[in-house]
Amino acid sequence: VSQSRYTRPTPSGLETAIPLPTPFAPHVIAPVKGSILNTPTVALQWSHSIGLGINEIYLVQLQDTTNGNTSASVTRDTRLVVSADFMGDGQLHDIQWSVAIARRNSDGRYETIGAIQISTFKWQG
Repeated sequence: VSQSRYTRPTPSGLETAIPLPTPFAPHVIAPVKGSILNTPTVALQWSHSIGLGINEIYLVQLQDTTNGNTSASVTRDTRLVVSADFMGDGQLHDIQWSVAIARRNSDGRYETIGAIQISTFKWQG
């Protein structure tokens, strides 16, 4: 019987977990931060150089800071179209939105992984 010169160490139970790298935040492309839009829909767009893992999605959150409306959507695409119905009227609204990579936890909620990219624009639908 020959003995291999390569052996695996026996786990002791005291090993330290090595954290996985933190994913980079998606990069916001449009609308340009601070822009003023007068359109019936807005296409939120971002890029992400790493790509999504099997169980990962983009979590997109919107907040109308003028009237307090909020919305959250998930997608595997790098674009989300939002209707002016989100605002509820034809007035000029300040919109803050964010996009982040997320995973669904055991409670069925989405938890963000890594950094969150936040942007703002003004919208009159």
